[in-house]
Amino acid sequence: MRIKLFCICFFLLAGTVFAQSITETVARTQHYEVHGNSIDALYIAHQMETRYKLYDQIFRFGPVGPARPLKVRIFVNPVQYTNYLKTHIDEVPPGSIYLHHRQEELRELVLCTSSEEIYDTLPYQAYLQFLRAFIPNPPAWIRQGFAEYFYSIDFNDDGELVYEENLDWLVTVKNMENLPSPVEIMAANREDSFQNFTGLAWSLVSFFVNSGRGNYLRSLTESFMMLSGEKTAEENSQEVIKHILLWSSAEDLNIHYLDYLFSRKSFDELIQEGEAYYSERKMDNAKASFLSAMELKPGNHIPFYYMGIISYDMKDHDSAQQYYQKSADFGADAALIFFVMGLNAAAAGKKNEATDFLRKASLSDPGRFKDEAEKIIQDFGE
Repeated sequence: MRIKLFCICFFLLAGTVFAQSITETVARTQHYEVHGNSIDALYIAHQMETRYKLYDQIFRFGPVGPARPLKVRIFVNPVQYTNYLKTHIDEVPPGSIYLHHRQEELRELVLCTSSEEIYDTLPYQAYLQFLRAFIPNPPAWIRQGFAEYFYSIDFNDDGELVYEENLDWLVTVKNMENLPSPVEIMAANREDSFQNFTGLAWSLVSFFVNSGRGNYLRSLTESFMMLSGEKTAEENSQEVIKHILLWSSAEDLNIHYLDYLFSRKSFDELIQEGEAYYSERKMDNAKASFLSAMELKPGNHIPFYYMGIISYDMKDHDSAQQYYQKSADFGADAALIFFVMGLNAAAAGKKNEATDFLRKASLSDPGRFKDEAEKIIQDFGE
């Protein structure tokens, strides 16, 4: 579920100041200058600064930041957004677009806050603005791979950052035939160099950051210092490759990359694996799969539901109740949860509680649960 990016409420943010003109508000943070509606400008300035800090945890381009603040321009009205962009580009994309110019003062990220597409486009455009502020011509795999890596950045209703690891490309990449090597991916400077290039670039970034082999993360972060604003994308790519291969041979790099890639499981893969283990009555294995799925997507109801089923089977009725309730909190089918909570309460000897849950299930979805719920309730009286 996507959290609303822009809230209606107004709140003050430490370190952010306003400058008001007749036509627009400007909200300023350490690294951004956001032009637009006062409430949106302040809120988005906070979000952009939060994104910047997350990016910089990996790239470490320096404490000073870019030479001038990164400019963001906000439109609420889609017509105004379109008309403004038509003076700069021929085709106007929905949601957001980063406009990169040789002259730094002309560079800006343009947003339409009323567009639903902003949720899909902003993660890439915001990251691109950050990256190209330092490296105008970055290697293609760093541009595309980290854009996917950071795609899952979101904000809750309190404006706090929420991040779940993005594994959307994992299955696609694992199913590719003739996977290119890491060096081949790093050397590619066109998105059409390989099929599913974006996914391949993401997989390489995920490997460097999450493999647990410290030499790879270190070699990657050090290689960023080799990037130059004066070099072409191809020249920057070769500098990165050269530095990374100081730490590991191309052969070892490829072996470790493949080991990592095929050791990872997506959320769907973990759920399917857990279901298979459960059907085989391998409860410990099933629990491990569902708990791993829960770590990947802590706000998804599915693993909580299955953990409730396992706890019920193991006669741990208190744990089952808690897992079912969590599943309900995260959006599970309400009628189904009422029904299984009724079964769980009945198994625990709590007939009154069971009756209450079963009647709620019956009322919520009589077509599925009325007959069976009433039969169970009648059996309580025997």
